[in-house]
Amino acid sequence: MMKKYMRFLTAVSAVAMILNPCALLPVHAEHVQKIVILGDSIATGKSLAKDEKSYVDLLEEYTNIHVQNFAQDTYTTGDILSCMQTAQVQQALAQADVICINAGEHDIMDGFLLTADSFMKEFAFEKFTDVFQANLPDYGFTDENDLIPYANEMASAIRANQKTAGENILLINQELEKYPDAKIIYQTAYNMLDTLDFIDTLSAKRKSAYNGILNPAKTTLKTYLNDNITQFAQEHESCILIDTCTGFSGNAWQYTNLYDLELNPTASGHAWIADTIIKEANLSRTGDVNADTSVNASDAANVLQHAANIGAGGNGLFNDDELKGADVDGDGTVNSRDASQILIYAAWEGSGKHYFFLKADESELADPDPTQPTDTELADPDPTQPTDTELADPDPTQPTDTELADPDPTQPTDTELADPDPTQPTDTELADPDPTQPTDTELADPDPVQPV
Repeated sequence: MMKKYMRFLTAVSAVAMILNPCALLPVHAEHVQKIVILGDSIATGKSLAKDEKSYVDLLEEYTNIHVQNFAQDTYTTGDILSCMQTAQVQQALAQADVICINAGEHDIMDGFLLTADSFMKEFAFEKFTDVFQANLPDYGFTDENDLIPYANEMASAIRANQKTAGENILLINQELEKYPDAKIIYQTAYNMLDTLDFIDTLSAKRKSAYNGILNPAKTTLKTYLNDNITQFAQEHESCILIDTCTGFSGNAWQYTNLYDLELNPTASGHAWIADTIIKEANLSRTGDVNADTSVNASDAANVLQHAANIGAGGNGLFNDDELKGADVDGDGTVNSRDASQILIYAAWEGSGKHYFFLKADESELADPDPTQPTDTELADPDPTQPTDTELADPDPTQPTDTELADPDPTQPTDTELADPDPTQPTDTELADPDPTQPTDTELADPDPVQPV
């Protein structure tokens, strides 16, 4: 198997060099050793399943950069501000190459979540969105107009802390200015209500009720959080804006847990955040050896060239940072196994799926994705079961039922030998076509023993 891999990877290397000769020239990525995270439950990964990863986890996986995370589930802007003023966090921020921050979601949306949850319990709705799809009389509503007061109540809850949130964002911005040597990655606050995947199917009154919650959230998030965050990014060259609000707009049903009334992103939402941060901040991915912001066959070719150089007694082609990015399995060496994982990664990412590099001590390295069939399984999914061919002919050395009935279709059967063509009269029938009728002789002399 390894010989096959090596032949395949050598071919890939050759193609990569032909298509892009410069791909094998060393390109030095920006030197980033430490990322500090500030934020709330979005950064902690709350609401994710055990096998799902937050954007912070993905950043560490994708970049192989040390991440220090100070986020807490319930943090508001006031909590984040207080956190930034502690000695431990200030020391970490002073040593950070990158500071990644999100703030304000809980200030604006917690009131809505509590009000909506109370509303659901009052009417025994299983999901928040049920109220916009249910047969309302079943839940005690007279008609759709009864939804308006509840929508207004939820809108008021969204506005409750807007002023405090806006003031705290400005103070957080002042704290960030104390770290001019760090790159600031600032996320805008997304609107978890924007929007339902079935919004266009709602009646006019139900849509109006939903928009009575959606639009106040849009306005509040923009005015008191996102405008201030965007202005800070525009005024500071070292700040990179990650516009999560725009990125999630129209896709809340996919990127957030709106239907379960959870503020936090889904795994897809976290993947969007991580991918956007890496792209916008130009962070080199693990496996992106040539630092062109993508992991592809050219990187695999680089790895093979480096390994070949080492094998020939050379010092290799990579500097320390490039070695760190090329050693995707973390075994301390850069070889064909790293190249093979880079190709697998590129194939998965190209198909819209996420692949995580496996470490050398992980048994799954022999099978990168246990949820996918191996080559052997593809050839024969279940060796204990007969194949389609075997089902059609269980034992090719034995005659089939058809062959037993007629061993050689090119030879006449016994029936055909006895009567080659049943549509033609037999010799007997030609001699006496109908034995029940008198013959010509019998007609001439009906009884030969009697005198004529």
